[in-house]
Amino acid sequence: MKPHEDPELEHLREEIHQLERRVEALEHSGASPIQSPQLIGAEAFAGAPSLGLPNAVPIAGRAVLGLAGAYLLRALAESGAVPTLVVVAVAILYAATWLFFSVRTHEDDAFAGSTYGITAALILAPLLWEATVRFNVLPPAATAGILIAFIVLVSALTWSRNPGMVTAVTTLSMVLLAIALMLKTADLIPFIAALLVIALVVEVGACHGAGNKMRVPVALAADFAIWLLLYLLSRAGGLPQDYRAIAPATCVLVCAAFFLIYAISIPWRAVVLRRRLSVFEIAQCAVAFALATEGALQITQGEAAPTIGALSAVAGAACYFTAFIRFAAHAPRRNHHVFAAWGAALCLVACALILPASLLTPIWSAAAVIATLAGARASQLTLGIHGAVYLLAAGLAAGFPAMALNAFTGSPLEPVTPGLWMVAIAAVCCYAAWGQKPARISLVSALLAGVSLGALLILGLLPVLFGQPSVSVLATARTLVTCALALAFSFAGSRTGRRELVWIGYTAIALGTVKLLLEDFRQSHPAALAISLVCYGAMLIVVPKLAGKSSPK
Repeated sequence: MKPHEDPELEHLREEIHQLERRVEALEHSGASPIQSPQLIGAEAFAGAPSLGLPNAVPIAGRAVLGLAGAYLLRALAESGAVPTLVVVAVAILYAATWLFFSVRTHEDDAFAGSTYGITAALILAPLLWEATVRFNVLPPAATAGILIAFIVLVSALTWSRNPGMVTAVTTLSMVLLAIALMLKTADLIPFIAALLVIALVVEVGACHGAGNKMRVPVALAADFAIWLLLYLLSRAGGLPQDYRAIAPATCVLVCAAFFLIYAISIPWRAVVLRRRLSVFEIAQCAVAFALATEGALQITQGEAAPTIGALSAVAGAACYFTAFIRFAAHAPRRNHHVFAAWGAALCLVACALILPASLLTPIWSAAAVIATLAGARASQLTLGIHGAVYLLAAGLAAGFPAMALNAFTGSPLEPVTPGLWMVAIAAVCCYAAWGQKPARISLVSALLAGVSLGALLILGLLPVLFGQPSVSVLATARTLVTCALALAFSFAGSRTGRRELVWIGYTAIALGTVKLLLEDFRQSHPAALAISLVCYGAMLIVVPKLAGKSSPK
């Protein structure tokens, strides 16, 4: 710096030199330091993601050429210059080639892979339809085998890849084609077998961790196929004349295979893979069990009942073990509840199929008491619910609804059966098992206990006192029993703080009101009606006071 030069001027000169160096660097990089708005917009548009239309047009063109080749093969078959079976074989290989291309290109270009997969389906489906229905060169069994081969092929090609739309399109087209050919050819078993293999492949993929988007449509198709088989077999005249005969053993085998596919895959995903059960899986297991069981029983005319019952007992025990051991903690609670419910349902089915009807009431009554005691001891509400379910099943097996209806509305009275005593004792034991623990699930056992005790009083005591009582005496006696039940339950509820007992007391009041209007006023003698009204009025006064003193614990 010169001696008399201003420092600020020197600083300004340095800033100008730096600016010149920056401009020179920009010029050497090929970029302009200043761009017009139009140029900026054009460059931004050029760098934005394209819509893929330039690439989609050639892909669509290749697909159209593929369809043209399929029509060329069809024209060759119609001309008769080449044996039709040879043309069909070439066309099948042609469709397989397009399927191979779709899988190979899907990872790099999803649109191309999906388009080629649709092309393969559009080539194969009409080909198999015409070869089976129109040209009659493929028997239904061979067509079903080809469907299976294509599903296995696409699964093998996409096993370690991301299949996306390729597998979905192929699977859906094969499923729809199998159903259409099953209805058109009137040959059920080959195409039902194809649907079951497709379901097996899809479920194996789901257990392996692959996508499960096609599980629902494939399961619905399999359900429809099994239902159609059972419906046609159960017709009054059997299978229609144009349908091919089916051996009973084949039908049983088909039903068993259908059930096993879902009875293994769905628990596998829930237990081994620790997946939360979906609504579809819960419903599909129930539908598969119902269709398979009904089919086996119907086809064998009940001879398979002991075998199905034994298998149901084993499966029920396994479900209970899984629910309370495997899913005891750190597991989706839905899985726990569902497996427990399956265990209870399977045990009920096993008893119904194996045991004679006379043993169902005592067995289910004992099961209700045991389940309720275990639930109360372990504070396990699930077991308490199962106890209520077993108790209701015991009541149905004993004819409890009919006996209760006869006791409170029927004339003449029917004798008391041992089943009514068993249900009453079991209901009292189930309610007492909860002790002082407040449990609303005990409402079921309390209600059954009250109704059964009232029925025992009417059916057992009145014939002893009055023989066959008259209509007037019977109406008054029923009113007295209803009032006594309302007072007893309300008093017990006020003393123990159990609100469910008070609810039952008010329910008895409501039923007593209906009974007075429908029976006592119409059929009772004036003196008997006066007694009924006195008892009913006293009940209306006392029950609310007792209910007001109750406080839940």
